[in-house]
Amino acid sequence: MKTGLKELYDVNHLIASFYKTKEGTDWKESVQRYEMNLLQNICRTSQEIQDGKYKFLKQVEFRLCERGHVRYIKSHHISDRVVLTCFVDYVLLPHIRSKLIYDNAASIKGKGTSFCRRRLCCHLNDFYKRYGNKGFIRIYDFSKYFDNIDHDLALYAFRKYLNDDEYEFLTKVYREFEFDLSFLSDEEYEKCKREVFNSLLYFGHPESERTGEKMLRKSVGIGSPVSQTTGVFYPHRLDNLCKIFFGIKWYGRYMDDFYIIARTKEELDRYNFGIERTCKELGIILNKKKIKTIPLSKEFIFLKTIYRLRDDGKIVKRICKSTLLRERRKIRKYRNLVKQGKMTIEHVLESYRGWRGSYKNYDSRYELIKMDKYVKNQLQIQEDIKWTKKTKQ
Repeated sequence: MKTGLKELYDVNHLIASFYKTKEGTDWKESVQRYEMNLLQNICRTSQEIQDGKYKFLKQVEFRLCERGHVRYIKSHHISDRVVLTCFVDYVLLPHIRSKLIYDNAASIKGKGTSFCRRRLCCHLNDFYKRYGNKGFIRIYDFSKYFDNIDHDLALYAFRKYLNDDEYEFLTKVYREFEFDLSFLSDEEYEKCKREVFNSLLYFGHPESERTGEKMLRKSVGIGSPVSQTTGVFYPHRLDNLCKIFFGIKWYGRYMDDFYIIARTKEELDRYNFGIERTCKELGIILNKKKIKTIPLSKEFIFLKTIYRLRDDGKIVKRICKSTLLRERRKIRKYRNLVKQGKMTIEHVLESYRGWRGSYKNYDSRYELIKMDKYVKNQLQIQEDIKWTKKTKQ
């Protein structure tokens, strides 16, 4: 009996996790079949967890092109996603939430990209009140972040916050992340352990070549709730180094992207040794090609948004060009679906209004007007359209 996992095998928690998990995926056949016998499935899962007999089903591996980036995905079955969502929401996050700094934003309720962007604006405003816009921002990025998270180091980071049963279950989850590289030579396998690992290079090898002899204990994949939580928590030593040890007020991180604002480049350089050493100890590789130091009075890009701190203190925010191009491609795909009768114009406009609303407070009025005209032309709409949603009074 796994008494230390009572939060995980609680039936109410598992049911709540199912309804959270099925959001946006309830059109899938597997989700609908699971829901048809929901109580039976949940009770069986709860009992298996209590008895220590729960086993994960084989994951589906595929490539996904997201925002121009090709990613390697391991997808869990709906039954496993329910369990992992429950484990994250009721076990992992309650233990580690208080250990995260306020400016660590990602994969936590209320802390998404919008939160991180607001915090950056707060930091810029605070810096301006003290020193004007005569400062610099340094933006950092990790190379293949999720692919190079070391399992042993990640489990060690979680260990002191979990009881024995919880830690044993987390270890079982991490075994599902291991990468079978049995088809490589010993030299190539050791190279993957030492250097930057890219899972896309080793994707698609037949099962006959995966014998389980050489399992790489790196990479936590993308898409699993546990991998996302790991991505948030794993570099918390780096967050504490910058916020507590160095005392940097204007620091923020969103998963594998973080920034530091300072008065001079020399001040930013003083932090380099500590940051590089901490990253090396964690096995995180800094992408030095993407590390940029930019004056606050000039334009810089963070999380697909262009910022500039003007002389009068106003923060100019504009839509990134790649974001506009991506929305144009989406509109063209929607146009083809409308022609095929698989989508209505009203649904396209509803989607576009949602996208447009997230940028209504940006200084990109001209770009939005051009996008409005583009949408009308693609959908061949002649009459005037109200692009903003009506708000209830």
